[in-house]
Amino acid sequence: MSDALAPGGLLAATDAALRRARASGALQPIASEAQEIEEGGLRFAVRRLAGTPVAASGASRPDPFADPDPDLVVGRLSDTHLCLLNKFPVLDRHLLLVTRVFAPQQAWLDAADWAAWAACLAEIGGLGFYNGGPEAGASQAHKHLQVVPLPLGATGAELPIEPWLAAAPPGPGPVALPGPPFAHAFARIEPAAWRDPSSLARIAGAALAAVGVRAVAGPDGPRQSAPYNLLATRRWLLAVPRARGEAHGVAVNALGFAGSFVVGDAAGLERLRRVGPLAVLRAVAA
Repeated sequence: MSDALAPGGLLAATDAALRRARASGALQPIASEAQEIEEGGLRFAVRRLAGTPVAASGASRPDPFADPDPDLVVGRLSDTHLCLLNKFPVLDRHLLLVTRVFAPQQAWLDAADWAAWAACLAEIGGLGFYNGGPEAGASQAHKHLQVVPLPLGATGAELPIEPWLAAAPPGPGPVALPGPPFAHAFARIEPAAWRDPSSLARIAGAALAAVGVRAVAGPDGPRQSAPYNLLATRRWLLAVPRARGEAHGVAVNALGFAGSFVVGDAAGLERLRRVGPLAVLRAVAA
């Protein structure tokens, strides 16, 4: 059993895990080159992979989270969740919040999931994101939430979508932002809500309901009625319904709706430039 993380100890534990995983070779970062594409008043952050990703051929285990490599374990967040390093990160310090007992990725996010997310975001900040099923960019069937540090790009802003966020209507929400050309729901999160995971679950549930996604009965508990992406910081969350995992040859997970893309090669980068990030996001959103 992994050691429980002490309050306030996540950052130090992450640094220790990074040192250990780099030394042992357990961490296998995917080299990439940072690019930008400007469209619609946004400066989208694009990472073009350099060479063939190790993850494409090396991640063949049916459930890599069932018995994770000890060198990738940051620590135990709670009785229900472990914090792991992403073995194949494109972004540095990419954390995975994984259920200790298998649950499907399409299972409804509950208060325990939000408690794990809150513990990470409260201590280290950054951007939390969730890919609700393969059509939303999920690559593993075992339920996991994710956290990456900010900023995502090199523009000086925390997120490429900052202009959209700055134009958010007043009030808690859920509301539609005036900028995004796809279905979505935005909600502000007050600081007190992070001390109450049930409150966070209700806020997220309201945002998802606003885009037509609800909890439905499943064989092993509540499940989502449709695929979706969720983005969350300490100040807000954004829900986006999904129709497909890729469009125009560009794969999209939740980070796409934060303004961040990964393409496999120069041809993929040129295709994204030609089609435009906004057209890709419109095509994959429900």
